[in-house]
Amino acid sequence: MSRLGDDDLRRLATALAAPHAIADPGQSAERASAHAQISGLKRDLEKMADDEVFGRSLTQSLAVYLNRPVRAVAGGSSGVISGAWRYVAKSGGLQWWIEFEAPLAACLADAMLGGSGASAKSATGRRSRILVGKIADVFLGALSAAAGSQRPLAAAWSDAPLSADGAKLAGRCAVATELYAWQAGVAATGEAAGAPASDRPPALRYEPPALQSGEDAATAHVREIIAAACAGLFDIMGCPVVIAKPTVAEIEAPDLPEAAIRLALTTGGKGALVICAQRDAVVAFASGVVGGQVPDADEIGSVVSAAAESVLREIIQRIAIRLGSISGAPQRTVSIAGDAQLARTQHLSVTVTLHVAGSAANLSVLLPRWMAGAA
Repeated sequence: MSRLGDDDLRRLATALAAPHAIADPGQSAERASAHAQISGLKRDLEKMADDEVFGRSLTQSLAVYLNRPVRAVAGGSSGVISGAWRYVAKSGGLQWWIEFEAPLAACLADAMLGGSGASAKSATGRRSRILVGKIADVFLGALSAAAGSQRPLAAAWSDAPLSADGAKLAGRCAVATELYAWQAGVAATGEAAGAPASDRPPALRYEPPALQSGEDAATAHVREIIAAACAGLFDIMGCPVVIAKPTVAEIEAPDLPEAAIRLALTTGGKGALVICAQRDAVVAFASGVVGGQVPDADEIGSVVSAAAESVLREIIQRIAIRLGSISGAPQRTVSIAGDAQLARTQHLSVTVTLHVAGSAANLSVLLPRWMAGAA
């Protein structure tokens, strides 16, 4: 062990006498940067209050995601919402949070499960919390984009109290019913609502395979992130999910495969990230969401499709978060028809089979080669 010099001893004595007096310079700079960002975000959020353009944009995003009539407005007084459903999401040194009035959360959960969204009966089950968390992602994505801030990571349920500091915005929202309150804000990490509640189940871990012979790093990266995104489905369905190793191929000017549901995530650039679910995947995902076996009828009903689509939207968002090439770009997830035209550029085509509670679920993913990064 090297000997301590006089300067080392002085620093040690100072730290022992006042352990909070010496802060790590990097952490101090990060906190200062976060507080500077919050000051700017506070001004931006204040501008959104009573902004009809932002209200229409938020309404459109929610209506497209839920495929239901929605009305959202921003503005009004913030305060304590009794029995609120609270979610937090990190973004660098910032932590976004959002609260929904309990009847609004119940309506959102009902819509996510394929209902009309008119049920204001409160439900506090884990599955409902997770589904409403996806709507929290839509809200926070819209807020962060309008404020010119990086989109936060996936939202998680939280029971921790909110800080009185930071920037915040209040509003109201209706899903086929009367308007109920919501409010959101942002603070420095550790100053907003705390860590997710302990009753949130752990996601299944995915250990990425080694680089295969003849496979470039970008292709391996895509294979890894798709498997990792699918591995987290236990968070939504609460049932065993086993992932077969994804198969990745490079193709020119691809066509959409036959599928029961197709979603595309657009980023304002050239091309879109597309995920396609075969019929078996729709039935398996819907069964996992409702917690029971959905009968395989001749025609897939709207309720079954909506339940399965909520899972597919989660997968495509988890993939997008891991694609650094589109990080921070405006994103929108939409349903597309089988005859939709994809960008006539080089793509990566990925096929993967999941086993959801023993039922096979076959998925196809298409993404422009540039999204995967350089070869």
